Amino acid sequence: MVAKATALPLVRGLADWSGDFRRLIGSRWSIAVYATSLLAYINLIVSAALVGRSLDLPLTALDYLAVMPIATVAMVIPISVGGWGVREGVLIAVLGAMGVPQATALTFSMMFGAAVALSSLPAASLLWLRDPLASGRATPDPRGQP
Repeated sequence: MVAKATALPLVRGLADWSGDFRRLIGSRWSIAVYATSLLAYINLIVSAALVGRSLDLPLTALDYLAVMPIATVAMVIPISVGGWGVREGVLIAVLGAMGVPQATALTFSMMFGAAVALSSLPAASLLWLRDPLASGRATPDPRGQP
């Protein structure tokens, strides 16, 4: 029965992920991974609060702590490019329920998305500068030409 279940790609993927997670939990790197994740989350909240403050949103730090994880989860749903559109819809709905006007919520979302995109540019430049043959993703031309 187990052999049949692991033949399914989804089950095999979940089993692999589960094994990787167990190895991470028991590894010496787990504290560093958790600390990095916590710092990234704090950075997200502080960044959102700074954008919100620039727009004079009537929100507290706890409001951002509650709202931004919802927006982040919505952003990773693979139905849009980079979460654009999905994040805006979620933030308009959630912030609207907190008394923020729709136009202001949309402005907040777009400014936050632009800040995330701009802060990612240094990492994108590293991807453009790397050698595709060194990464193993490209295959050389059989005629010997680059």
